[in-house]
Amino acid sequence: MTDILDPLKFTPSSETRFKLATGERMRDYQVRAAHKLFTGEPAMDMATGKKTGPERDGTAVHIDPGLGKTIIGLTAIVEWFRFGIITKPVLVVAPIKVCETVWRQEAREWSHTQHLTFSLIRGNEKDRAFALARPAHVHLVNPEMLPWLQKQLRQDWSKYDALIIDESSMFKDNRTKRFRVLTNYGTRAVVKGPDGKALKCPLTGLTTLIGPHRFKRSGVLTGTPSPSGLQNLWAPFYIIDHGRRLHKSFDTYQGRFFRKGQKVAAHIYKYELNPEEDEMRPEWETRDGSAERIHELIADTTIELNAEDYGVLPKVLDPVKHYIELPPKVRENYRLLEREAVFEMLQNPIIAANGGAKSNLCWQICNGAVYITDEYGKKKWDEIHTEKIDKLVELVDSLDKHSLIPYHFNHDLERITTRFQKEGIPYAVLRGKNSEAIIDRWNSGGIPNLLIHPQSAAHGLNLQFGGHTLIWFSTIWSLERYLQTNARLARSGQREIVGLHVIMARNTTDEIRYESWFERGDEMARFRAATLKYQKQMGIDLGAMPVFPQANPFAGLGL
Repeated sequence: MTDILDPLKFTPSSETRFKLATGERMRDYQVRAAHKLFTGEPAMDMATGKKTGPERDGTAVHIDPGLGKTIIGLTAIVEWFRFGIITKPVLVVAPIKVCETVWRQEAREWSHTQHLTFSLIRGNEKDRAFALARPAHVHLVNPEMLPWLQKQLRQDWSKYDALIIDESSMFKDNRTKRFRVLTNYGTRAVVKGPDGKALKCPLTGLTTLIGPHRFKRSGVLTGTPSPSGLQNLWAPFYIIDHGRRLHKSFDTYQGRFFRKGQKVAAHIYKYELNPEEDEMRPEWETRDGSAERIHELIADTTIELNAEDYGVLPKVLDPVKHYIELPPKVRENYRLLEREAVFEMLQNPIIAANGGAKSNLCWQICNGAVYITDEYGKKKWDEIHTEKIDKLVELVDSLDKHSLIPYHFNHDLERITTRFQKEGIPYAVLRGKNSEAIIDRWNSGGIPNLLIHPQSAAHGLNLQFGGHTLIWFSTIWSLERYLQTNARLARSGQREIVGLHVIMARNTTDEIRYESWFERGDEMARFRAATLKYQKQMGIDLGAMPVFPQANPFAGLGL
């Protein structure tokens, strides 16, 4: 085994690993990261802290977007098979767009990975079953499909020798079903005998449970390891070492490294004021020295790759803000709603960002349309202004460059495509089963304007060859998706300076979302800081809550 893990045997001359089209060789840092994935780390004994064999814990590759995490994973897979470490398929869990395009596309481009075969598990029940049974080096599945896959495997993951999670931030929350399904965490499956009854240990009388499956090799890849704070690290690391480093229980991890404010009485906490924010701190904050201790604990199984250290990513210009003004009638009604929305955001920024009624309505108004329910209970949208659409058309015409255009609401997409058709502006929308063909056309220069949704297209996609300009039609709350979407163009292979343009409604909650991208801290701290700035800027008095004369204050504006 020692010979197999010898770096010299794993890293022959780079001539064997090059891009077929350009002859470009794998970079040294990519080979080092692939080798770390390949070897893993000897499993750590929880009691003594000593490392034992032959079981191995997985590897976390924290790599800035654009530095090539997919080819790192593919190279490790090739070597696992080449050295006989694994003989069964590798399970790759990734966002659906990445499953559909990136892994297979990237494998075809490199000399040492072009022979790999893939099976994409998606579609209807029959298609999925065939894909699961199809022989292949790699099985690709999106996180939403994991419960179905677990059911098909009867909770026995031994069909796969290795696991790679492409974008571990999808598993940052240990309460999600996808995490619990993949790890059996908190929901240990009961072992049943031939009679259908639960088996029990003859000595203790306790029910026999199925513990978490141990893959021969595992790895998590991400460009944003802790998008909302260090609490996000626990779940991805549990996947690769089953709690050996950051504890088997999330509650234990949270209790050891984080704290709440001063406890006044049961279930009541007195939070400290944060002088920089003039507002209460987040519910949980790290204890003194905890951040350093966490990084010390995970250092042996983590490889950090920062773009600044390698100078391979293109320059990204600061965003250019393009303001629009809300029409007078819309602005008048918007101001009534805004005070309640700001109050809602200060009370609970997370809820506001994930479906708060008032803040969500303000968001839609900024973009130009609102969802309503008609007399038959059917959801539809009404357009209330076209200012952002007008500005988008103006920018597309004036920039005269191939542009990536992120949108948020479905009515954004419908209104943009309708207007582009009317103006004769060529475009494509990145969605559906033909995503791979659309990406190929975009990268070959065949699509001047590509509409994408940050939620489905923010991770992993290689779009750097088709353009170098992003026009954000809608601001969004998520810093992670903002950075990841920008990284679709600002990545290795981009030969131009990347330009960012953001269309915003002046003096609206658009500015809160925009400013939150540049605030420090976790999600709650960033949202609160940006919202407080806006409240002071606009002189919003939260003591005077408006009362709407009607359910929809924008009805009948005729705009």
